[in-house]
Amino acid sequence: MKMKHIKKLFSFILLLFATMLTNASAPSWSLNEAAFNNIMTITGVVQISGTELTNSNDMVAAFVGTECRGVTHLVPSTAFNHSFAYVMIMSNTQGETVHFKVYRSAGDSIIDITDTRVFTSDQMLGNQELPYLFSNEKVNATAILSLSLGIVGETSNIDNATKVVTITVPLGTDVTSITPEVASSLGAQSQIAGNPISETTVVNLSTAVIVTIIAQDGTMSNWTVKVVYNTVPLTFKVTNGTLPIVGATVSIIGYNDIMTDANGEATFNVNPQSDVVFTIKASGQKDSTATLTVANQSLIQAINYSTITNSYSVSFVIKDGSTLLVGAKVTVDGYGELLTNALGKVTFTNVTASQSLAFIIKATGYADSVGTIVLKAKDTLVTIQPNIIGYNVVFVVKNSLGVIANAKVTLVGYGDKISDAMGMVTFPNVKPQNMVNFGINAQGYIDSVASFSMISADVMKTIVMKEIPTVSDMVVLEKMLVYPNPCTNQLTVLLPPTSNRVVITDSKGTKILELLSNGIQVVNTSTLLAGIYYITTYAIDGESVTQTIIKE
Repeated sequence: MKMKHIKKLFSFILLLFATMLTNASAPSWSLNEAAFNNIMTITGVVQISGTELTNSNDMVAAFVGTECRGVTHLVPSTAFNHSFAYVMIMSNTQGETVHFKVYRSAGDSIIDITDTRVFTSDQMLGNQELPYLFSNEKVNATAILSLSLGIVGETSNIDNATKVVTITVPLGTDVTSITPEVASSLGAQSQIAGNPISETTVVNLSTAVIVTIIAQDGTMSNWTVKVVYNTVPLTFKVTNGTLPIVGATVSIIGYNDIMTDANGEATFNVNPQSDVVFTIKASGQKDSTATLTVANQSLIQAINYSTITNSYSVSFVIKDGSTLLVGAKVTVDGYGELLTNALGKVTFTNVTASQSLAFIIKATGYADSVGTIVLKAKDTLVTIQPNIIGYNVVFVVKNSLGVIANAKVTLVGYGDKISDAMGMVTFPNVKPQNMVNFGINAQGYIDSVASFSMISADVMKTIVMKEIPTVSDMVVLEKMLVYPNPCTNQLTVLLPPTSNRVVITDSKGTKILELLSNGIQVVNTSTLLAGIYYITTYAIDGESVTQTIIKE
């Protein structure tokens, strides 16, 4: 029954305006209302290329295919400052797609509307407060045009870039039960927590809330709405205990710095009901940093430097590239010595400001680092990277008769070198370390692989190579022989006659390969990763011999 009354009302409005208007060029859109049983209604405004139409001679028509299903002229409303199109759409079938056309009398043109609707019997879209938007462009605007809380003395700021609306209200205003009035883009709706905003909406704005604007095409954007109170004065009064300190810099996060005046004062206008983080810098004084809670009234904060200690901490971090040096000794003149911790760090406390500090750093394997820092009025962190002390490692390669030239000597981490006519190889700038691995390969000789401890001194190693036995020597061979070592793509293993099994494992003990044989075996090592491996031969009686091999 309700829709029948609406149909009569819409028909009356349309008939009234049809009799009032005459336009020879207007299209002859019409329909036989008696042929249809169902209606849906749309109350909207028309916007063509960004311009809202207001001429009473302009028309809106609804179509299913090429058949007109509803037509109306625009009806001006001074109360709402719009000209409305009250479109009554007729149909006998649910779910039909309805599209729209607009006749614009200025220019005598017919314009297609972008949006379409699905016919739903008895549906009512739009009203005079939130009208539907007929447009030849996408209806996707989601702006907040205005927002009011209905509070006397309020001001609002709408930041479209950040989508933040800030409402400033007088101090002491109760904002825990507010009904906001939101004006958004034409065709859009506003919601809070999924509920449309209306005259019955009540919201607590003591904390920020999110207002969602939903455009006619479904596009959504979230806006933050917050209330702030009028600013209150916050004054800092800086003294040395007796006299004001002039020219001290007072900094508050979010505000411009201010220097204290002749009275040692600096005044900020800050938002009340907020936490303020401040820092004060005064020449010859330690920085003062703290947090204040500002209420709804003016506040004076006294800073008395006579009660603030002017001693600071000086920290040293000692490192070699990304490696932190533990146990390095750091000596600061007048403050003793400390050893760096697991983070390569030491900290000297209660150091006087404006003091020149001489320091020296000693770390095993590194040259001493000597320097001076001038401590200013703040805690200080110094990073030192000492220079490595390098030592020479000399190899002399020999056999039972004399020296061996052209032997390849590999020092892990320092590359390969070839022995000269004196059988000598020198590796310079070798860093002290607990264990240095090396391998020597010479044609006709069994590879020599071993390691040694590198202390803070030059090292000379004499290596006596053993000749590789021939096949005829195998009958007297008692131990396993392996060459070349270091190896690359293959490894030759000479096993004594008593051996019945050989196993190769990696540095973690994981078995890589097992051979059930004796005599001469050639092992393909091309697929092994570079690193250290162990080869073990097992005799028939259960005894075993293990040797280290290096894969390059």
